[in-house]
Amino acid sequence: MTSSSRLHSVLDLACERSAVRYAKGHADAVLRDWGLPEDLAYDALTVVAELASNAVRHAGAEAKPFAPDCGQPHVPRCELTLWIAADRLCIAMYDESPRPPLLRPPSAESENGRGLQLVNGLSDGAWGYQPAAHRPGKTVWAQLPLTAGVPPEPALTTTGNHAVTA
Repeated sequence: MTSSSRLHSVLDLACERSAVRYAKGHADAVLRDWGLPEDLAYDALTVVAELASNAVRHAGAEAKPFAPDCGQPHVPRCELTLWIAADRLCIAMYDESPRPPLLRPPSAESENGRGLQLVNGLSDGAWGYQPAAHRPGKTVWAQLPLTAGVPPEPALTTTGNHAVTA
């Protein structure tokens, strides 16, 4: 995804459990600073939490104790990007896993797998992913419609894939 926007924020994170909390806290502060309505911010924070949780679940690593004779361990990274383009709030989460997101039908028996259903519903289906261009992994993105009162920006151009459905 590419954007041209005055309102743009990027947060680089270690892809571990605490990333979800930090991503939500950062997004909350940014969205307040941008003056977005509370209902939109609430939906956006839900999307941020789901995308960050998926990044950690599928690309993160459990913390390993430091072993001096093994050198520095690789710490998986993830990155939250927020921006406003045209009449949309854009949310993107990069992680190092090449596996595409999988939108599964809801199941009463499953203990997980509902997060992308939430993202799909809150974004009115305006979400997807694309492989990262110059590094391993992918970016999963969602767009939420803005309410009246937010100045329009140049339109967002999307390239890449929409999420895989099962």
